Amino acid sequence: MKLLKRIMVFFMFGLTFFYIYPYAIVFVHIGKNFPSYLFYSIKQARLFNKSCDIYLLINRKVNTASLNEKFKYYSVNIVELESIAKTREHIAFLKETTLNKISMGGFWLYTSERFLYLNDFAKQFEIVDMIHLESDNMIYVDFEELIAIFQQYYPGLGLVLDNDVRCIPGIVFFADSDSTEKVAQCFLHYASSGKNDMQVLAKYYQEKKEANVADTLPIIMPAYIEYFGLSSRAGHKTTDPARYCNHIEDFKSIFDGAALGQYLGGIDPRNGHSKPGFINESCLFNPSKLKIVWERDTEGRKVPFAIFNEACYRINNLHIHSKKLNQFSS
Repeated sequence: MKLLKRIMVFFMFGLTFFYIYPYAIVFVHIGKNFPSYLFYSIKQARLFNKSCDIYLLINRKVNTASLNEKFKYYSVNIVELESIAKTREHIAFLKETTLNKISMGGFWLYTSERFLYLNDFAKQFEIVDMIHLESDNMIYVDFEELIAIFQQYYPGLGLVLDNDVRCIPGIVFFADSDSTEKVAQCFLHYASSGKNDMQVLAKYYQEKKEANVADTLPIIMPAYIEYFGLSSRAGHKTTDPARYCNHIEDFKSIFDGAALGQYLGGIDPRNGHSKPGFINESCLFNPSKLKIVWERDTEGRKVPFAIFNEACYRINNLHIHSKKLNQFSS
């Protein structure tokens, strides 16, 4: 079924050659102002993922000729949001949501609505094995090395939680359009609650984990958990420490929600004074307890690693909250 869906996508885009990529990377940006740092995120994603499909879903008003020309070099498929048919869930969500459409330029509305757009897109174009990246994430892995692990252990959704009640969706894996639809239905269910995307996705995980529909990605090594346990500065605890190093020996790497990127690069200047060394108050581990080193891979690309005692794991992504993505280019 996934093979058939992948073939259909190529026919829909009218490509003149036949090749089946094992996954797709998808960025979403809603709004009229295009963030310049997104260029670094997409450039970095292409540096490590040389052959896969990369899609950028954006509003028509910012899809300029210059933007198309710049992204053409990185073989990015630009899809205008207005060209994607809205699903029933999306239409109903916009009617029922109580998220503020004015505050911060509609930021919290858009961070949630992107998941409705991802469902629209996945269903219309039959996308499978989709890796959604936020605009301020830098990637340091070829996902082709990990896709078999995603397929084996994540038949629905792969999420990064940094405590039991918060998901940081800088990177999210969707197995297929069935999984995007379930997520869209969850956002619709909580549309009138005022909950943001981080809270809704954490709720989704709590409600679906027993059904093997959603599972967590590893964020910290077992050696750290054994030594320090897991607790945040704000007092968060966990009932299941193992979920935070889930399948780490298969991945042989960890994923960053925000804590590592904030520690290395600081926070979004809109949220306060930004400088390296910031300790996320809600994350269950303290990044200052880790040693972060940068090594060059066989192609000369800089890759970060997290070390605790004798345990060393590649960091697959850094959530550069400060938006200074160029400082973390490989």
